[in-house]
Amino acid sequence: MTNLGSMDEFTQCAICSRVPLVGEAVTVIQRGRREAIVCDPCLAKPRAAELGEPVRRERMKTAAGAETVQRIIPRPVPATQPLKSPAPAI
Repeated sequence: MTNLGSMDEFTQCAICSRVPLVGEAVTVIQRGRREAIVCDPCLAKPRAAELGEPVRRERMKTAAGAETVQRIIPRPVPATQPLKSPAPAI
């Protein structure tokens, strides 16, 4: 038995059991009321057709969702005065 720890909260591909990367596109396949996520490399496999019909495409999200996103508003940069040319040396 392997200890996956926090990996339990991520959705796996229904065919290869790989956890798609955050932001990776996946296809949701549905048969009846049951939905399954299939990663792009497995979509061409015959097993994907057995799971049902493709319903929609989604991007994988983090388990924490928007809670980890922090918007940073940049501060305005103060305008600097133009540099004065040094007085010519005599």
